[in-house]
Amino acid sequence: MSARVWVLSAGKPGDDAQAILLADAVGWPTVVKRLGVDALAPPWPAVVIASGRATETAARRIAATAAGTVRVVQVGRPHGPLARLDLVVVPPQYVVPDHPRVVRLALPLQRVSPAALAAAATAWQPPPGAPLPRPWIGALVGGSGRPYVLDAAAARDLGTRLSAAARAAGGSLLVTTSRRTGAAGAGALAAAITAPAVVHRWDGGAPTNPYLAFLGVADRLVVTADSPSMLADAVSTGKPVEIVALPRARWGRLRDVPRRLAWSGPASRALLPLVARLGIRPPRDLSRLHEALYARGLAAPFGAAAPARRRAEGPDELEAVAARVRALAG
Repeated sequence: MSARVWVLSAGKPGDDAQAILLADAVGWPTVVKRLGVDALAPPWPAVVIASGRATETAARRIAATAAGTVRVVQVGRPHGPLARLDLVVVPPQYVVPDHPRVVRLALPLQRVSPAALAAAATAWQPPPGAPLPRPWIGALVGGSGRPYVLDAAAARDLGTRLSAAARAAGGSLLVTTSRRTGAAGAGALAAAITAPAVVHRWDGGAPTNPYLAFLGVADRLVVTADSPSMLADAVSTGKPVEIVALPRARWGRLRDVPRRLAWSGPASRALLPLVARLGIRPPRDLSRLHEALYARGLAAPFGAAAPARRRAEGPDELEAVAARVRALAG
C-alpha cells in the first residue's frame, strides 16, 4: 500500500519528533522523506506533515503540483500564507491569531515513549568507580537561540549553579548537551562542574547518546529555557522539572516587536495575507510556554520548589489533532 502520510524532514530532531508523533497518532501508512535525499514524486500521499520553514515550503510545492489532492499540515508557526495550508498546529510559544485553520495547543506536541525510556534506563550503567550519590539530577542543556544566549560565560555560570544544586541535594548531576550547545559552551560547562557528575558532550558521530537514559534514570530534571522540545520530553516523563533561565540577547525582544504587531496587533486580521506573503514569521515567545507549564504544575523555575511528580492532565490534544488530520483527507 502506498503511504497515505509523508513526514518531511530537514534533519532537525525536535521538528521531526513532533511531525512523526502526529503521523503515528493519525495511524495511516507513513513514510519519512528527507529533503535533498529522498525523491518527492508521485504517487502522492493524502497528507504531508511539515515542521519548520524548509519542510513547509516543500509541502506547499507538493500540494501545488498535486493539484489539490494533497493536504498540508504544518506543526509550529506558519511561514507562508495560511490559505496555502490546510491545518496549522500551534504550540503555546508562538503568537498566531485565531483562524479556522489554526489549532492551538496547551503544550508542545511531543512526548517520549515510556517503553523507550525504560529500555534506555535499563541499558545505561554509570561509569565504573564514579561516585554518584542520589538523587540524580538530569540536566538537559540546549544552546543559543533567540532570545537566549549560551556562550562560554553563560555556560560556566550554568555549571556553577547546577553544581550548587547537586551539593545542596546531596546528589549528582547527569548532564547532556545538545548540538546547539557548541564546543566552547560544552567545554566551559564541563570545566565549571564541581559536583559529582557524568557529563556527555553531544557528538553527532557518537555511537550512543545517553539523553533518553538520563530522562529515564534521573530523579528530577533541569532543562535550559531555550528548548521547547527538551522541555516537552522532560514534562512527559512525569518527573519534577525545573526550567533554568539563560541570559537574553540585548536586542532580542525589540527585534520581535514588528512581528508581534503584524501578527497580533489591532490590524493583524486584515493584514494577515500581506504579512504572510512578505514572509514575516510569527514571533516566538518561549515565556508563554514556560508560564503554561508553571500554571499546570508541570514545571517550576530553577531553584524554586519543583512540583511533585505529575503528568499533564486534561483532553488528549494529540488525538484531537490526529482526528482533524484524518478528517482533512476524508
